[in-house]
Amino acid sequence: MLYSAIDIANFFVNRAIEAGHPLTPLQVGKLTFLAHGWNLGINEMSLINEPVQAWKWGPVIPSVYFAFQPYGKDPIDKAAKDFVEKESDIEPNASIFDTDAETKSLLETIYQEYAKYGGSELTNITHMNGSPWEITVRPYKGKELPRFLTIKNALIQDYYRQKAQTNEQATEH
Repeated sequence: MLYSAIDIANFFVNRAIEAGHPLTPLQVGKLTFLAHGWNLGINEMSLINEPVQAWKWGPVIPSVYFAFQPYGKDPIDKAAKDFVEKESDIEPNASIFDTDAETKSLLETIYQEYAKYGGSELTNITHMNGSPWEITVRPYKGKELPRFLTIKNALIQDYYRQKAQTNEQATEH
């Protein structure tokens, strides 16, 4: 099932607030990207309904970036409205994952594994050599990136599929 990236981001925002450790916009953006990547790698399907772009400072999901941009580097204290549907002022449905246990489990795992890292550590994780972002921006090294440069889902899927297989092999030994 495809979700708005804002719904995925709001899961992390709400989860962190409940845990008493609010996240920054940078953390939320990276967690949303990582959830999308791992879902592609494990379940072979997109999690979000918009493309991921390669910006100078890493992979970015524009709706998530712009929804939480007003917080700057400060912790986020509430979920965002769904900016994908700009005409609507409807609050996102916080319980949408209650009927999708598989996605809720994936998001919880991503939260447990990655929310403990700060923004710069998450940036390092998403910028590693061979990462989808790094491969996408590699041809532009030393040059300005084109606007709206998209990181292809196939590239994200291959990367996280390989990581999932490596993790499986490591746990078998």
